[in-house]
Amino acid sequence: MSGQMLYAPSTSDSLTISFNMPVDRVQFNWAINIPGFPTPQPGLLILTSPVGSLTQSSAVVGGSFQGGTFIFSSTIPFTTFRLSANNNNLFAIDNLTMNTAAAIPEPTTMMLLGSGLAGIAAKVRKRRKADREE
Repeated sequence: MSGQMLYAPSTSDSLTISFNMPVDRVQFNWAINIPGFPTPQPGLLILTSPVGSLTQSSAVVGGSFQGGTFIFSSTIPFTTFRLSANNNNLFAIDNLTMNTAAAIPEPTTMMLLGSGLAGIAAKVRKRRKADREE
């Protein structure tokens, strides 16, 4: 998602993002508005998902805004995550990219494939045996 910005509408809210397919990696740019400019304290953005969480400290990106690039990866696919900021600060994200998780074949599919290959092998073996007997 690029060119569209998602943000927490009030200082005490979190932002929940859900996907219609499992992903194993998300990356986005983020900014947080920290009162107290010109000497703001570093902000924190917290990502929480069913498979883990990650907290990232901010760097100055302009004015009273701090932020950076956030990358979260997992070996276990997930379909939702929640973002929140420390100290009830306003935050926004942009340029969200994600990596869809590789599909894992179902055991039934693998059994059908294996049965089909075994049947073909038996047919070839039977045909070769019949050709040798002639």
